[in-house]
Amino acid sequence: MKTLNEEINRIKSIMGILREEETLTNNHGSIIVQGPKQDSIIIGVDHFDKDKENYLTTDDIDSSQIEKIKSIAKECGYYYEGAGGDDLINIKHFFQNIGLDGVTNNGSYEPTRDDILTKDEETPNYKKTHMYTFFSNGGQGEGQWGNNQDKILKTELEKLRDNPPKSIKELIMNGSGVTMFWDNSLDYSREEKGWFIKQICDTDDKLCSLMGQDPSDENIREFINLGFLIMWDKRNNYGYEEGNNLLAQMADIATEGRREHIKNNLECGIYFIGEGHISEWKKQFIDTVEY
Repeated sequence: MKTLNEEINRIKSIMGILREEETLTNNHGSIIVQGPKQDSIIIGVDHFDKDKENYLTTDDIDSSQIEKIKSIAKECGYYYEGAGGDDLINIKHFFQNIGLDGVTNNGSYEPTRDDILTKDEETPNYKKTHMYTFFSNGGQGEGQWGNNQDKILKTELEKLRDNPPKSIKELIMNGSGVTMFWDNSLDYSREEKGWFIKQICDTDDKLCSLMGQDPSDENIREFINLGFLIMWDKRNNYGYEEGNNLLAQMADIATEGRREHIKNNLECGIYFIGEGHISEWKKQFIDTVEY
C-alpha cells in the first residue's frame, strides 16, 4: 500500500505540479492561442523552483510561435497566475531568453473578489467553493504540498493564543475567514466556515476525525495532506463518481469558473499559467488551438 506522501506525489504528477526532480508533464511550454484576433497566447509553465532553476526557455516552445510571442509581448505585455511569486523570475528570464527586456507586466488575470461575488449571485455557493484553496493553497516545501498553508494556520493559531483552540476544527471556526482561504480578498463568516466543515465531514470520516485533533504541527500537516489527497485524487474516487466527494466538487466548480472567467476576459497579451491547467483547459473549451 502506498504511503500518504507517495499518493500525493502521484496526484501532483497528474495535476502537473510536481517539481523538476520528480517529473514534468508534457505541458511545460505548451501554447494555446485564443481570442478573435488570435492575439491571446497562453503558455503552460512548471511553477518555478529557485533551487532547481526549472526555467522556461525557447527549447520548450514550438519554434513556429516564437516570433509571434515576441511581437505580442512587445505590443501588449503579459499576465501571470495567482500572486506571481517566484514565477515572475521565470517569466523575466524567459523574455530575456527570447531577446526582450522591459515587457509590460499587466498583473494577475485571476478573478477578483467582485467577479466571484457577482457569479455567486448566479451560481449557488460559488463563493463558498473557493474555500477549496484551504487544502491546495501554498507551495511545495520539504517534499510536501501545501506547507505555506501550514504556516497560515500556525499564524492564526498564534493570534488565538489568549484563547487557544483545542482542535483544528476550532482553529478553522475561530481563525480569520480572510487569510485562510483564496487570496485574502474574500471574507468567510462562521456560517460559511461551518458549511465548509460539513463538506469535509460529509466526504470522509478520517478527515473529519483529524479535524477534531489538537492543532499540533504534525496534525495540521496530516490534515492538509489528506484533504489535498481527497480533493484531487479522482482515480481513487473517495466517492467522486457517485457524487459524494464534496471537496472535489468544490474544486471542480471553482476551477471551471476560474477558467471561464479567464477565457471571457482575454485581451491581447501573453498569459502564463501552471502547466497542469492546460489539459483541463482543452477539455473545457473545444475551440482550443494548441501548439
